Amino acid sequence: DGFHLADAAEFDRWADEMREALRRRHRALLERLATRQAGAGDAAGAAAWWARLAAADPLSSRVALADMRALADAGARPAAIRHARVHDLLVR
Repeated sequence: DGFHLADAAEFDRWADEMREALRRRHRALLERLATRQAGAGDAAGAAAWWARLAAADPLSSRVALADMRALADAGARPAAIRHARVHDLLVR
């Protein structure tokens, strides 16, 4: 971000496409790590990865719900409720 070439619309499109591809890969990796931690029985670890994914994709209700479930599984129910409230405010 912040890099610009005058009269280079094609480069700008390519850079935007690359940024979006990297964002998608980043989110997919975070989800894979969260799922792996949950599968290993590490609810707190899974919640940490879901929280990072929620920060990267704050409007995703699917991610917010997964984070809340992981927090609840880790025994952090108040944190799950706080996350629900924050997500509700963001979506509104």
